[in-house]
Amino acid sequence: MDSGFPILPPLSFEEEFEGLASELSFCQSGGLILALYLHEEVRETVMARLREELPSHFHFPLQLNNLKIQFSTFFSQTFEQTGEHSDVFHVLGIEQLSEAAQLEFLRSLQYGRENFKSLGYSLVFWVSPAFVTKLFHAAPDFYHWLNGTYDFSIYQPTGGTSYARQRENFLGSLKSYLKKLIWQYEHWEEVPKTDFLLEVMSRANLHKYYVALSGTDSQGNVWRLDKLLDNFLKEPQHSFMTLLGDYGTGKSSFSLHYFIQQAKRYLQDNRRRIPLFISLKDYPKRVNVPTFLQKEFVEKFQLSFSLAVFQELALAGQFVFLVDGFDEMMSLADKEETVANFKALTRLTFENVQFLTQGETGRKNKLLMTCRTHYFFSEAQEKEILRADYTVLYRNYATRSQYQITRVNVGKFDQAQIEEFILKSVDNEATAQQMLAIIRDTYNLQELSERPLLLNMIVKTLPELREKEKINVADLYQVYTNGWIERDDWRSQLTPQGKRQFMWELALKMYQGGGNFSLHYSQLDKPKPEFLKNPGEVNEDYYAYETTTCAFLNRDAEGNYKFVHKSFMEYFVAELFVDSVKKLRPRPLAYSELSWRVRYFVDLIRSFWRSRGGANLNDSYFE
Repeated sequence: MDSGFPILPPLSFEEEFEGLASELSFCQSGGLILALYLHEEVRETVMARLREELPSHFHFPLQLNNLKIQFSTFFSQTFEQTGEHSDVFHVLGIEQLSEAAQLEFLRSLQYGRENFKSLGYSLVFWVSPAFVTKLFHAAPDFYHWLNGTYDFSIYQPTGGTSYARQRENFLGSLKSYLKKLIWQYEHWEEVPKTDFLLEVMSRANLHKYYVALSGTDSQGNVWRLDKLLDNFLKEPQHSFMTLLGDYGTGKSSFSLHYFIQQAKRYLQDNRRRIPLFISLKDYPKRVNVPTFLQKEFVEKFQLSFSLAVFQELALAGQFVFLVDGFDEMMSLADKEETVANFKALTRLTFENVQFLTQGETGRKNKLLMTCRTHYFFSEAQEKEILRADYTVLYRNYATRSQYQITRVNVGKFDQAQIEEFILKSVDNEATAQQMLAIIRDTYNLQELSERPLLLNMIVKTLPELREKEKINVADLYQVYTNGWIERDDWRSQLTPQGKRQFMWELALKMYQGGGNFSLHYSQLDKPKPEFLKNPGEVNEDYYAYETTTCAFLNRDAEGNYKFVHKSFMEYFVAELFVDSVKKLRPRPLAYSELSWRVRYFVDLIRSFWRSRGGANLNDSYFE
């Protein structure tokens, strides 16, 4: 008998899908969705399409099993949000649970209302139409909490989506990028300074001059860093390693060297992890993972980036991240910023969601982070920062697998490494032996040469240092920078004093910027006429020529300046401070406002001037 109600035709696949996608895009937290399916291919197609339609969301497949730890935790804890918008967890495998586990799962649904309210993400429960009756019988209240039910069970598989093409484009673009990086590394002398894809690569010809480094682990064992990292990539337990060392000990050089080796290995065998090198000099503020990745891939390297493909590869443990310069981010005195950035970097490993989606057996992504030693004052502080991350990872995984950050301290050069570096630098045995003799016979020069950065400066400036009885670090920086400021000015439009003022202003503005160690020339004041050689003939971009012969400063095509090493910025701030005191000018900052490293340089420069008579260096200025 006709009921009088029209029978509506089922929605098309596109209409059903658009409804689900719209619901997930509007629901920023606590969303509960029921999705019905019969064919796994249809389910996978919908999930792939959602990754395409909602590219700012991370989509995590949660494959349930009979281990209570996964879903009991899932319904009682809130995971930290990974994406910029609300993440989406696709709950799979409900019907494959044992009867007892199913019952516990459904009870969790029935009595989980308060937990659901506080979720920072959305949940899509994938079940067959036949299971719906059982679900609503065991968890009747769950029906009233649903944001919507979407039925894909009537549709047949139709083949793949454009996702396969996205994946192919992503990997193809990535391989081309790695090949270009390897070429630049191996043909360093042929690449203009501003054309390097990685700024850190422009600092030195590591292909020619790199010397293998050593490090000491927490048990006191000494390793060659290459071997230590090879073992780190192979072992299944740890996903995060910090490489700590004082300034100038070669942390960045090793990271770049190892990255290039991993890039070669990946291109030879794509079953290996994909290496990615990330310099944190470009991220002075808080790290947001999707924005971070978008900037790194698209803006910086012009890669064909797909967040969905990246997520797929990350969940499969396909990446090794080499993250350089944690100490060069925002002010490290701000503990909140420090913890937030540290936690964001740990999330790059995806280990917490890997544990939830794959259990403990999947391959982990690996992350190596470099940082100055003084940042982590103690192992206890390092653990405190990690444990501030009260996520499901720490609560439900750390205690069982002893998840922790593996810490390695970079060693200084030993005598054999010093000799190898000098011989590679001068490429002449007799000249190398002469340099080694001068270093050996000059008070404390041997000690300074144990740091690769300082040894490079010693090699470059040795003729001017050989007459000094005692040399300190500030002497090295002065002689090395004077080589450009005082003499190599044949292209410069500035006088030597003008070049020094340029460096002082540049360093001070960077330093006062709270960690943003890049500065556009438009932020600098125009030089005073007396600092220009020919004021009437000056090119408007007067600073453009100042970096063409400068070994410690880089300038990109857009006019942004960077020191090749943070220590040069600190040295010039210290030099400006002491010069202001000497000439009774207002100091740019109070002594107490200077970082410990800048004060270190200040005290060394001050000691030199005091030995020369100490004019105007009253102690009250240094308190």
